Amino acid sequence: IMEIPNDGATIAPAALLQDGVTEPRHTVIHFKLDEKQTEILKNNKMMRLTALFNTLDNQKIKIYDTYKIDLKITTDFNYGVTVNK
Repeated sequence: IMEIPNDGATIAPAALLQDGVTEPRHTVIHFKLDEKQTEILKNNKMMRLTALFNTLDNQKIKIYDTYKIDLKITTDFNYGVTVNK
């Protein structure tokens, strides 16, 4: 198990209207992996992400089956390989 701190970064909540319709929000959270964390990712074929959802002003919000969350995970990295001859 590897935990990556997000330094307090949060995903912006959508503004709920009376009928439950919202405008989508876009959030980007950047983080860096150290060498040990990079090795863990390199040596595994699968990854599990766990997220905690916080609501605006600690409101309790019903989540309906018509709601959706689009999640995209991308990476940008520099990786070196040494070949011994």
